[in-house]
Amino acid sequence: MSLFNGRIIALSLCSALLVACGSEKTVQSVQVQVAQEPVIAEPIVVEPIEKAPADKFEKLIWQAERSLQTSVSSVYYFDAANLKYNVGQLATSLSILDNQVIPFTSSKQFDAYLLSAQIYTELKQPLYALSALFKAKRLDGASINSSQYRLGLKRAAALEVLQNWPAAVRERIKLDSLLPLDQLAVNQFFLWQAIQNLTDPEVSFMQKSSDPVLKGWLNISSILRSKSATISMQLNAFKQWQAINPLHPAASTPPEDFVVIGELDQTKLNKIAIILPMTGRLSLASRAIIDGFLAAYYQIKDADKAQLIFINSDEYQDIESALNEAYIQDVDVIIGPLAKSSVAQLSRFDLEKPVIALNQLETSTKHPNLHYFSLTSADDILELISFAKQEGAINAGILSLTDPWALRQADEFKQIGEQENIKIVSNIEFNNKPKERETAIKELLLINESQKRKKLIERTLNIKVSSIDRPRQDLDYLYFVGHLTDAKQIRPSLDYYYANDNNIPILASHSINNKTPDKNTKKEDIERILFTEVPALTRANSLLDPVSSKVSKNILKRLQAMGADAYLLANRYWVFHKLPQARISANTGLITLDELGIFRKRPELVMFKSGRLINAKNKDIFTITRPQEEGYQ
Repeated sequence: MSLFNGRIIALSLCSALLVACGSEKTVQSVQVQVAQEPVIAEPIVVEPIEKAPADKFEKLIWQAERSLQTSVSSVYYFDAANLKYNVGQLATSLSILDNQVIPFTSSKQFDAYLLSAQIYTELKQPLYALSALFKAKRLDGASINSSQYRLGLKRAAALEVLQNWPAAVRERIKLDSLLPLDQLAVNQFFLWQAIQNLTDPEVSFMQKSSDPVLKGWLNISSILRSKSATISMQLNAFKQWQAINPLHPAASTPPEDFVVIGELDQTKLNKIAIILPMTGRLSLASRAIIDGFLAAYYQIKDADKAQLIFINSDEYQDIESALNEAYIQDVDVIIGPLAKSSVAQLSRFDLEKPVIALNQLETSTKHPNLHYFSLTSADDILELISFAKQEGAINAGILSLTDPWALRQADEFKQIGEQENIKIVSNIEFNNKPKERETAIKELLLINESQKRKKLIERTLNIKVSSIDRPRQDLDYLYFVGHLTDAKQIRPSLDYYYANDNNIPILASHSINNKTPDKNTKKEDIERILFTEVPALTRANSLLDPVSSKVSKNILKRLQAMGADAYLLANRYWVFHKLPQARISANTGLITLDELGIFRKRPELVMFKSGRLINAKNKDIFTITRPQEEGYQ
């Protein structure tokens, strides 16, 4: 109570007492004057108005944090995540989506899943992208048409990064009936690319579909896949198809491949030079290449074929002299040389004519008019890793012989694996003797660590301990570098240590398939070994059958296939220059051209079953649990 208020109360009491003491007749008036003291007002504290941040991202976060409802804050958080995505800060964007938008029901939850899938696809983690899209598909708003095609576009992109081309084709076909008209052309472009990435067995399998649109696309792809047709024949076949199927999308807007080969058909080759070492230590390999080249050459029914000029590089002082001989002959394109030492010299020359070298270096470089075409294990490794990743397998172990070629291939797998985000959990080499082999397997599986722990416990407790050796559980597959006779010793040991959990497949390049297994080989010892092989060795090939029957070694058969494809590339290498995304289905695989001028090949994946080779792509090789995704295969 203030002093001023206290005085007022006191005076009031005094006045009341005076009135009570007076008689009825006497009324005494008392006037009291009180001087008022000034009132001192207490200061009023005014909270300052918090100013929103000037930075757009910070402002969105500021607004989200002050929103009372998650349905409102999620909108701000999504816009903030989208802002970070647009400036390339993918990790920050993904963190905001995962923590602040996706867990909460809101108008932006569906969009958040789609943006998350987009980010995972760009980060080369397509399995996580597909998992996010599967969850988005279960939301209420996913059933409307616009949501359906947005989902489809993201799924197709993720499947293409995963290189699951059959699934990508099916998704693009489905999108054809969902997309707005202004987006159909782009979708059909990517659909054609996916179809061209199919292997021949995948095309054959998908042609069983009852969808007329899909079958039409596959039919025109088959026209380009013909290895015995000239460019003119392919163009005529396509025109006939157009006339029969005028309503098909590809009839009105043909794939660019047909436009390009139509231009090339106007310029025919007159002379092709083949420069190979025909009398030295590489003569056997050269002979196989020439056999395949001639088989392809005579398969083409065309009276106006190019003249062939054969040049024995062993007869010349150096490769430059052999090249000059080809220039004197006025050839249009040169196939060869074969020796790596000769190929290494090519980049020093100004090549007057296009050259397709039949070997390549560990560090090949881009050079005008120079192309590389060989049976490199790098292509095999990339295909194996791609297939394993589709199955969710990313932890690999390497087990290789100590032969120089095997160690080089093991190093190549390690290098490519690291580039492809594969975790190499172990890398072991061994001499191919029983004791060394068993020691290597124990080291690979960490069995030796398990046995050391057992011995330590026994010494500590001074008693015998009964235990089972436990192999490591972080190994999805084993990449083995050796031959089939070596691998069949590895399979039983893996089965023994994993007991009933026989879920560790062995993957290998074509080098494992050096010869046909002998009759005494146990079937179970070579099954569940998945390896790459050129198509010419995996199925009937009327083109190469006459020459392949004359050789027993698989390496020579592969060289024959390479020779046949060298003739194919001599006539069509310009397709890749005019159309960088072009694909050619050939005897060594699905051929593409990279930015360094290297012809890459996608081989086929095979395994032995009951003593014969079968396609392995549709087999249950892995038991890895993949992110849940409807219609994954």
